[in-house]
Amino acid sequence: MKKKLLCACLVLACCLTACGGETAGNGGQNTEGGAGQGDMVQQPADSENSEAGTGSGGTQGAFGDASMEELKTAVVEALGEDYWPNMAADEEILFDLYGISEDMYDDFLAEMPMISTNVDTMIIIKAKEGQEDTVEKILDDYRERLVNDSFQYPMNLGKIQASRIEAFDNYICFVQLGGDVTDLLDQGEDVVIAHCQEHNEKALDAIRTTLAE
Repeated sequence: MKKKLLCACLVLACCLTACGGETAGNGGQNTEGGAGQGDMVQQPADSENSEAGTGSGGTQGAFGDASMEELKTAVVEALGEDYWPNMAADEEILFDLYGISEDMYDDFLAEMPMISTNVDTMIIIKAKEGQEDTVEKILDDYRERLVNDSFQYPMNLGKIQASRIEAFDNYICFVQLGGDVTDLLDQGEDVVIAHCQEHNEKALDAIRTTLAE
């Protein structure tokens, strides 16, 4: 009887060890209580998108709504005098210049400088459901055309190279900012690009923070 009981215990121990081995098969990532592939843990409905990148680095499911005025105010406060766009585009310009039609968005903000020699631009499109990828592709194509335009003013080349497109749920953003880079031109294009990248990141952080509130 004791031998049979001992054998049963050994069999049970082997089974438990085998089950434990499956959970550890992910390189030990779940050693602090995380669920393994075989664990029956019900995930929240939106958990798949909580950290999923979208488009050029956006995040799905993490943001609420904000008005275009709130988003612009946040960016202007972040950049101060280095926010140069001061001419708003209407629906017609948005379509003629960028190719974004009214059936693609619920709301938008598109601003650029009045002086054509400058290229500082900020575009925020609140895309309609199902139009997010289309809007992002249009803005990406627009950026590519700017990058490949050999007739740009030298002062704008680094600014264009540093431009960014990022999506926050259905808010698709194009930022090409940097303000006055005149004093940086003699230091080389890399310095100008780094300067403008910093300004673009400040603008995107301001948008991200406002949408997350």
